[in-house]
Amino acid sequence: MSDIHLTPHGEKIIGLDPVASLDRALKHALVEHSDACHLVFTGDLTHYGNQEEYSILKDLIKDIKIPITFLMGNHDKREPFCEVFKSVSLDEYGFLQSATSFKDHTLLFLDTLNLPYAEGDKNKGFLCTDRLAWLEKQLDFAKGRKVIVFMHHPAFPVGFKAMDKIR
Repeated sequence: MSDIHLTPHGEKIIGLDPVASLDRALKHALVEHSDACHLVFTGDLTHYGNQEEYSILKDLIKDIKIPITFLMGNHDKREPFCEVFKSVSLDEYGFLQSATSFKDHTLLFLDTLNLPYAEGDKNKGFLCTDRLAWLEKQLDFAKGRKVIVFMHHPAFPVGFKAMDKIR
């Protein structure tokens, strides 16, 4: 799931309630995909990146028994996220990145959040030398396996101007 943009106090975005929408989506996923072994949220977990919104997310997922991996999007903030999700740890460089394996696949979860950002770059994704070094190390570990990379911002042009601008 991506771009859920949770908001506090029933605040709507373009006339939609993100909290109610995520609740419905999770219930649907758990019924229709009951065999799922992992759930991935690929960023923009919240709209404002504050503790209240992350607490809402934590409450919405509290009964889910399968592992969940979270990624950061440009609307997220690592510090408030980590204050709410205390069991989630940042990598050696301070990014929310991780790897896991399923059968013959390695899943890599990259943090593309660009904080602090320069004026005009708020929405853009970023992979610095530390994140690229982490990626290179993970790809070395995964030699001979199929690799799937998850990130909030696309790494290549997708043909949608707004997304291509922030890749």
